[in-house]
Amino acid sequence: MTDITFTELPPNPAPVDVVKAFLKDWEIGFVPTFDRWLYRDCLWTNAGQPDCRGKAEISALLDEYLRVSNMPYGQVDLLTVATVDSSVLTERIDNLYGDGPENPCSADHGNIRGRRRSDHPLFRLLRLDAVQTQIR
Repeated sequence: MTDITFTELPPNPAPVDVVKAFLKDWEIGFVPTFDRWLYRDCLWTNAGQPDCRGKAEISALLDEYLRVSNMPYGQVDLLTVATVDSSVLTERIDNLYGDGPENPCSADHGNIRGRRRSDHPLFRLLRLDAVQTQIR
């Protein structure tokens, strides 16, 4: 098994530093990144998906996404960031990709050779209380 190196954080990181590290680590893979950064009682809400509380529910949702998409990695083009207290609003383009064959629904989602790029910027709010700031 290959050792995984996560993004390093400075001492006493600002919420925006934690969110940027979380998004950067998507390049390692969603499974290890979510395991590293999300608290065990994290609340995950995303339009079009059921709300999930805790790593077990989030892992089940992630497993279903991976089963359907075959894209376990991501790379984020961060366009704009705004912060207020422990909340970080991101405007970004998500680039999702995998190692395997094209997704069966590739024509619908712009997936070319196992890659998918969002067609337009996504706005997502991340709250620091749902993200770890120290390695476990």
